[in-house]
Order: sequence, then C-alpha cells, then structure tokens
Amino acid sequence: MVKNIAKGFFAKDTWTLFLEHHFPCGMAGFYNHTIEEVLYYAYLVSMRFRGDLGKRVSERLLEIFSIEGTLREDRIFDFFHVKWINKAKREEQSMYLLDIDLYAEHFIHL
Repeated sequence: MVKNIAKGFFAKDTWTLFLEHHFPCGMAGFYNHTIEEVLYYAYLVSMRFRGDLGKRVSERLLEIFSIEGTLREDRIFDFFHVKWINKAKREEQSMYLLDIDLYAEHFIHL
C-alpha cells in the first residue's frame, strides 16, 4: 500500500493525499459495523497516515525515486461518502469533508 501511494505521488507529481471512506460498505456489513464504528476506523486510518505511514511514504519516495520531502498533515484530506434514502424513498449519495481534529475530540471521550 505504501509503495503504491508513493508511486501515485510520483505519477501525479503531488504531495497531497486524499483518503476516501464510505458507508454502507460490504465489509462493514459483513462484520456488522455501525456508521459510528466506520467513522472511528476512518479516524484511526487518518491518524496513521499523519504518523508512521506518512513517514513510510516519504521514505519510499526517497528510496524509489530519489524524491526528498515529507507528507505533511495539512496535505492529507479525508472524505466520507454516504448512501442514504431521502424523503421520497429514493437513494441519494453525499460526500463530506471530515475534520479529523473534531473527530479526535469526540473519540477521546469514548
């Protein structure tokens, strides 16, 4: 995964990482995860990329492509895609930008 992200950064000439999480999800359904649990896992993934995984991506770029730099927190964006049923009983889909700092405050209290 880290190697593929590094290749994508090189191919797109970017240091911006877009993480997209979604619900409902086949795997979440298989394991009976609620939307709250999926949001928590999205938070954990985001925190990993802001920590050890981000460092590993940066190291891999240097190792493979001799590109020196750092994946910074302000270049990581989290999106959450949700399917839902509107009042007319029709399926709609929405995409939201997650503010990980707000979720951190919420999850610290759990």
